[in-house]
Amino acid sequence: MAVRTILLLAFIATVAAVPSGTNTFDDEIMPEMELFQDGVESDQESFDEAKARVKELMSEGKSDKDCRKLADEEEAMIKKDVKNNKKILDALSDGSSCLTLGDKAVKTAKKDLDKAKKNKKDTAAALTKAQSAPVKFATVAWSSLTVGQCSTFFNQASYKTATNAVTSAKKAKEKADGALPVAQKAYDNAVASAKKQKKECLCKAKKAHDKAWDAYKKTEPANKKAWTRAAHLKCVLDGTPLDKCKVTPCPSNSKPKLVKEAANVSGCTAPPPPPAVHVHVTDIPGCKGMTVYGSQGSCDKKYNYQQTADFWCQRKGFKKGVSWTQVKGSQKLCYISGDYGKWTTMDAKKVKVSPYPSYGCSGHCKCFKDLKCAK
Repeated sequence: MAVRTILLLAFIATVAAVPSGTNTFDDEIMPEMELFQDGVESDQESFDEAKARVKELMSEGKSDKDCRKLADEEEAMIKKDVKNNKKILDALSDGSSCLTLGDKAVKTAKKDLDKAKKNKKDTAAALTKAQSAPVKFATVAWSSLTVGQCSTFFNQASYKTATNAVTSAKKAKEKADGALPVAQKAYDNAVASAKKQKKECLCKAKKAHDKAWDAYKKTEPANKKAWTRAAHLKCVLDGTPLDKCKVTPCPSNSKPKLVKEAANVSGCTAPPPPPAVHVHVTDIPGCKGMTVYGSQGSCDKKYNYQQTADFWCQRKGFKKGVSWTQVKGSQKLCYISGDYGKWTTMDAKKVKVSPYPSYGCSGHCKCFKDLKCAK
């Protein structure tokens, strides 16, 4: 029974969703002694060992009743083990709660997107209407008119009111036009986030199920052996031969179910990161003929090697610097020659850089070569 105990404890340790107070082993139901040692390979060996065990127990002064009690306790403990393990397996998430993760945010973002689309359409129609609206001018005396001069009309309140309406409609349309891409991006992000949340949750559920079930299955062989041995002992006590000895199926659990989305989820293991790429200084625009990278021209100590390496990698289209070799002394340097104090927050490709064929690198100038970058 020792093997089964260890496996059950390992099983409990691997399952996070175990209800408080649930044990896979109940110390209250323990036989006074184990009937046999684990490792019986066949029914005949088990039966022969049962005979020997009965003989041994009888020689120790145990009665028929005592022997049957030991067999009953063995069976009772197996049943309790299986029952407690079922509680643990049943407590696992089936993945159904994963299916709605992020949906609320998607619904809200979709509502905002639909509103933005409608607003864009409505403001465009309102502008067209404002631009097409008739302007009614007041009657004026002929004597107040001068050929080529229209201020008499453009200064009228009706024209100014119509102009203000068009101006307001244009501003409203521009605002709506600008809001739509923002709403679209928010919706796309919400959809992507919901998809990611669902995938991570489903993967977690499937992983927990697989680990728990594998751990539980490791307890079954020991349970089956113990169950068979208990039945054989009773047959020996009853004088029943092996070929007439009936062994009922050992109690066991069914594999807990997962929703199909969790059961069929794939791609849960993240792919390995792409290998780092060696980026040569001379290949970077503005650094032709140089062999060493440098930081800000003033050698400001507040910028570190990682920030500098990231900058040069991003200038070449990568995400970050992975490794480099620091150098000192006179070097053919390409350094950050503009946008001082701003380059860490700017698009690296827009920052000014310059070559310096003979620059004396000191420690705080962040001079290095052999730069490797990663996406």
